[in-house]
Amino acid sequence: MRIITSILLSLLLVLPAIAKQGKCVYPVADSNDETPSPPSVIGTILAVTGEVIEVKPDKSKGSKKIKIDMNTELFTVFGGIVERNEIMKGQYVYVWYVGCDPKKAGSPPRAAVIQFYALDSSRPTQ
Repeated sequence: MRIITSILLSLLLVLPAIAKQGKCVYPVADSNDETPSPPSVIGTILAVTGEVIEVKPDKSKGSKKIKIDMNTELFTVFGGIVERNEIMKGQYVYVWYVGCDPKKAGSPPRAAVIQFYALDSSRPTQ
């Protein structure tokens, strides 16, 4: 009993610290069980070069280079899978970096998930 009490007290001390760090939650295709973290970047693809896309963010000047690797999940906001050869200039995307943090995602930051609003140059109405 004493051991269980010690474990529970330890958890009570540790859990608030973990909660303060924030949790990175990626969107999942065809599921909405848990609300995802805000995207790292929202914008329009300017260029696709090998494993790197260049995105013009909606809310900042300039552009951001983002690496796509074999672990990057690609799907539309409606859940359909997107193939690599379907990524092209003009598409509107939501990007989540690995760990939801560019500092943890490498250089250029690696995308964990890219959601495509559409596979053409459509944009969501605001």
